[in-house]
Amino acid sequence: MAYEVTLRSERGEGQHVEVVRSDAYAQEGPLTTFFDGRDGRAVLDSWARRVASFRTADIVAVRLVQPGPDAPGQRAALSLAL
Repeated sequence: MAYEVTLRSERGEGQHVEVVRSDAYAQEGPLTTFFDGRDGRAVLDSWARRVASFRTADIVAVRLVQPGPDAPGQRAALSLAL
């Protein structure tokens, strides 16, 4: 799985960052951290590996991006605006 993160930029345009191999994310103080859980589960435990962190105040939207069921090159997405 992967997440597409839209970050606030100085020019007012959104900067898009794709966080690959990430199963879940959680807020840790002022940061939102993306994790790679063990065995592809979206469970955050002591074995989850941190993949990326962003300032929560800079995040505009987070989209879950998964491979589509019909074609390997197409992706389905779910969106969550913060």
